[in-house]
Amino acid sequence: RFVTDLDSQRGRPVAVIGTAVRKDLFPPNENPLGQLIHIRGQPFRVVGLLKHYEFMQGGINIVAEKNRRVHIPLETALKRFAGHEKLTWLNFRVGDTDNLSRILGEVQNVMRFSHRGVNDFRFRTQEERVDEYHETEKRLRSSIGGVSAISLFIAGIVVMNIMLASAKERVREIGVRKAIGAQNLDIFIQLMAESLIIGIVGGLLGVAAGVGLIDLLQWLLPDQPPPIVLPSALVLGFGSSVVTAFLAGLYPAFTAARLNPLEALQYE
Repeated sequence: RFVTDLDSQRGRPVAVIGTAVRKDLFPPNENPLGQLIHIRGQPFRVVGLLKHYEFMQGGINIVAEKNRRVHIPLETALKRFAGHEKLTWLNFRVGDTDNLSRILGEVQNVMRFSHRGVNDFRFRTQEERVDEYHETEKRLRSSIGGVSAISLFIAGIVVMNIMLASAKERVREIGVRKAIGAQNLDIFIQLMAESLIIGIVGGLLGVAAGVGLIDLLQWLLPDQPPPIVLPSALVLGFGSSVVTAFLAGLYPAFTAARLNPLEALQYE
């Protein structure tokens, strides 16, 4: 069973424990119900067991802390551990979130009345925490997106310079090819293929480096939740590299394709 109002009223030393606490304190085949445990040197009798909580993410149970909880009567906790009957915080749950604003107002009136009109308390709702999380996530995404955009822009300039230098070094070669019948489209496709190869190789190296860095972080910080690598993120990163190389190769390819064969053959 769970802790009852009668347990709290009489200050009974009873406890309801989670599965991790049971595993730490009792052998696997032993029934903890009716057994005594000690909390800060005070004996408590186990009267109930909580269900096992598990929500796996990245190979880690992110709600494992719930399995380490121990519930005892409120009056018992105040008398034995706090030494007074004052609460520092209180959780309550509403049955219908549509009535949250109205219920908050009613609870605030009750609290103000019990505190003799002094507003020396504050409320925090899960909605506020979710809003704060979404706002933080939005700022983080904007920052990371800005850095990524600058990185892709710089990478595009590098690829464009490489292709321009490559085309300039092969001006006579391009002139010879055109003189023996190569079309502008042939030269354009050749330069674009080289640019795309740079993007593909760079994308594969970037994906490998990202996965390797995550493995390194897991090895250096084994106690921390491991980062999660989504396949969609890998595909997006690789695709961004290829698209950047494609766009960066357009100008050098057009420039090389439009060269005059006579001028190209005379180029030194």
